[in-house]
Amino acid sequence: KNLSLDSMNLITSIYSYNKIVELDLFVKNFSNTEIKDAVVSMSYDSVRVAQRSVSVPANESRPVSVGAPIQKYGATSVKLELESDALNWDNQRFFGFNVPEQPRVIIAGASQSVKFISTALEAVSASNDFAKVDIFENQKISSLPLEQYDIAIISNSEINENDAKRLYTFIEQGGTCLLFPSNDYTST
Repeated sequence: KNLSLDSMNLITSIYSYNKIVELDLFVKNFSNTEIKDAVVSMSYDSVRVAQRSVSVPANESRPVSVGAPIQKYGATSVKLELESDALNWDNQRFFGFNVPEQPRVIIAGASQSVKFISTALEAVSASNDFAKVDIFENQKISSLPLEQYDIAIISNSEINENDAKRLYTFIEQGGTCLLFPSNDYTST
């Protein structure tokens, strides 16, 4: 008897913490007899996280879907494996993925616009695990702890030359900044 993991089709394209990585495997039977209830396992970093069984008629292929939620940030190695048979070298497939850390976001500006932006972010995300968000209402840019964040969203704030230099430095050091000026803003 010999089964092989013939190919795989990765269904998941965006990897997020606590979301399921789904894929379809195609199991090929090279034997002249049907093989019933063969076990396919999925492991993250050498820990089994999912298991399915599949029956494959003689000299045919059958799909089997497998998936498991991601339980950590960072790089994860994945091993897909059929139970042992006559030729074990064709029973494994490997791949990996990376789940980036949550970005740290600061939203700052006039009270009404800050509430609008935070409400919009909450509506777009299915859950609050997409980012770590802190809100600062009605504070000057010079008093914001920008160095603690990855993304700064600034709305309806007065921006003087020192603030502009500070934001420029933040961006040069790898930060991302979205500016939403007020309707009556004039460049100086």
